[in-house]
Amino acid sequence: MQSHKTSLIWQMLGKRISHAQLREIAKADYDQSVEQHYRALCNILDRRQLPPMLEWEPREVLSLCRWRKYDDDEEACLTVFFCSFSLIAAAESALSSEMLDGQVDNLIIAVDTARQLGGSWLAELDRYLVDLLPHISLETHDEDYLYFYLVAYLMAHLLGLAPQEYTSRLEQVIKAEKALLSHGAQRLPLKDILAYTCFDMRHELWRNYLKQCGDDLERRRVEEFGPYSA
Repeated sequence: MQSHKTSLIWQMLGKRISHAQLREIAKADYDQSVEQHYRALCNILDRRQLPPMLEWEPREVLSLCRWRKYDDDEEACLTVFFCSFSLIAAAESALSSEMLDGQVDNLIIAVDTARQLGGSWLAELDRYLVDLLPHISLETHDEDYLYFYLVAYLMAHLLGLAPQEYTSRLEQVIKAEKALLSHGAQRLPLKDILAYTCFDMRHELWRNYLKQCGDDLERRRVEEFGPYSA
């Protein structure tokens, strides 16, 4: 199994993202600290991995650029994928995670852009996230812990993985939700599984993808949690 640190995705990005695109990303913070952002972005792309700590340069411009429109624009799609994926990859570092606003948006944006890019992008993103999951802790990532497992379940459906793997990932979502409920201030299951976070700016995108999975998740949540879930 490939290490998440040396994921093929970094190699794919290195071949497709241009330094001109990095320059545009570096300008995203109203042209503030452009050269510092640009050098940091080049360092990531050239080394094919993140530094141990994702500093303000380039964290801020990555966070800003993930909101760009990308439908029917392959270059924009690659840029947004690079930004969201880089922020997801920062989740391995507890220090970096504390500086991020939440991963729920990054996760679904990465899935949507990878799907639009086609080819092996979605499958490689899935491999990366599955390898990353053991490094995601409830203590460090709070509600993001649940959404890493939720997106893994979602991708099992999108990729048409074997029924056994699909069911396993479904059960991991239930286990992650139970762990979240025992860990935080929220003790009762919420009807909307996306309601555990206040950072969900792409709620409709999440909702549209989850609808594609059918009713399996909600049926299983009702079995586990009773009338408090949908």
